[in-house]
Amino acid sequence: LSLARQLGGVPVELKGADVAAAVAEYARRTAVTHVLVGRSRRGRLARVLRPGPLDRLVAGLPDVDVTVCGG
Repeated sequence: LSLARQLGGVPVELKGADVAAAVAEYARRTAVTHVLVGRSRRGRLARVLRPGPLDRLVAGLPDVDVTVCGG
């Protein structure tokens, strides 16, 4: 959260059964233009076989810049 503040962003904590859907819905509702997220360490094959929340988030926000940190 401190990195987001350092970059001039507003950190937001959301709750929901589907993380990607909750973030995408918030981003659309509030006209977010840039999302900064962290990535857990998953192998490339695992991401191809079963896309995770980050993959679904990027696919669900085609008009939003998504920056991924870590992983």
